[in-house]
Amino acid sequence: MGLSRPITLFTLLAGLIVALAWSQPGAPQRDAGDLRRAIQYLRAAIHDRPDYSDAHYNLGNALAAQNDYSGAAAEFAEAVQLKPDDAGAQANLGTALGLMGKIGEAKQHFERALQLDPNNQLARQNLKQLERETAKP
Repeated sequence: MGLSRPITLFTLLAGLIVALAWSQPGAPQRDAGDLRRAIQYLRAAIHDRPDYSDAHYNLGNALAAQNDYSGAAAEFAEAVQLKPDDAGAQANLGTALGLMGKIGEAKQHFERALQLDPNNQLARQNLKQLERETAKP
């Protein structure tokens, strides 16, 4: 079931995605304020090591910062495939999917993130918001 209007809390919380896990590939470029270069660096890191889940995760964060939620979701999905027990990647994938209007899929990833880490506030808040939004007529 899709929503007829945007999920405003998702829009606010999308910024939280950007704040997560920036201590790895691409961080120096991002810290210098060059998101485009950070994305290039992360893509090069993935080219060299496609199995590096943290690079996919960080690229997802960078793409989300550019409002490319489809690209972000693809990278978070790859991070989840490589490292299924990564609660942060599960939660960020849920957020990106929610921003794309894929509510059922988003909910599944939030629930999985909470199974892995019951203290994951991003997943908990977004799941509650989804439940409120989908309960409305």
